[in-house]
Amino acid sequence: MPDDTSTKPVRIHWDRQQCNGCLTCVVVCSERHTGTSAPSRARLQVMVDPLGGEVSARWCRQCRNAPCAEACPEKAIHYDPQVRAWLVDDLLCNGCGSCVEACPFQAIRLDVVTRTATKCDLCMGATRCVEACPAGALSVRGRDKESS
Repeated sequence: MPDDTSTKPVRIHWDRQQCNGCLTCVVVCSERHTGTSAPSRARLQVMVDPLGGEVSARWCRQCRNAPCAEACPEKAIHYDPQVRAWLVDDLLCNGCGSCVEACPFQAIRLDVVTRTATKCDLCMGATRCVEACPAGALSVRGRDKESS
């Protein structure tokens, strides 16, 4: 992948200190990608410990040299320079799970309904979770030189 800023992946940043665990981003993600309010199928996962109050998250970092793409035997994960993100081609994915095992951030999963790999696609550039976050815990990095 070229080093030119305009071709580097755009990524979402999660600020643990800002997150209040409301799960708005998870619901928006689920609705955007599945048409249902099914947080278990969201591509961004926020986990809230009800006893300790700790909040953690799993999300795609849009790695420059994506281990998920390298691990895919079907080449179903490809970099889209327009969106500036790694995308899964559902028609090529055979659901083997190699990408899931390869992701160091546990950010790619097999969808329980489609049985294909799912990961953040930045809403094809719209980043709906970032727009919806009432706490301002999500932001977009890498759209321009200042935020890279």
